[in-house]
Amino acid sequence: MSDGIRIAPSVLAADLTRLGEHVAQALAGGADWLHVDVMDGCYVPSITFGANMVAALRKLTNKPLDVHLMVVEPEKYIAPFADAGASVFTFHPDATRHVQRQLAAVKERGMLAGLALNPAAPLALVEDVASELDISRSTAASPHRRSAGRTRPAPTRSSPVRPSSAPPIRRARCASCAAAAS
Repeated sequence: MSDGIRIAPSVLAADLTRLGEHVAQALAGGADWLHVDVMDGCYVPSITFGANMVAALRKLTNKPLDVHLMVVEPEKYIAPFADAGASVFTFHPDATRHVQRQLAAVKERGMLAGLALNPAAPLALVEDVASELDISRSTAASPHRRSAGRTRPAPTRSSPVRPSSAPPIRRARCASCAAAAS
């Protein structure tokens, strides 16, 4: 790794029947971290991996495991992913009510804490907690829409962001999740 750039191939691209082989190939190819996209079917339409995938990966490598949660209420997943061996825990600020509290909880569990922004999200969503972030990322596609394998590049943000430009943070919840919670 140089200049703050890390190579972090996504496990989502692996053939899970050959996970160990694919992890070994990624590491031999220069991967600094392994990236694990976690989706719950509510914040985004798809469902992917849970803490059990991180536990399996931890048995295959000592490299940092970078989990990107695209889930409603990421606070429910901090302890399970920390216990499974995650090194980096990134979530979307609109998926929780208490961003600062969740960032602190992630750090208390010994992980690096990060936030992810969707292409249309204003940078002001992270402005108040920027000093508390270990990592931030901008996604290439909106997680709320299926992209059929196509992503569009994230817009370039070159103008200063004013706090007043940020919409209020809303709790993300799909109808099936809301019904299950009641």
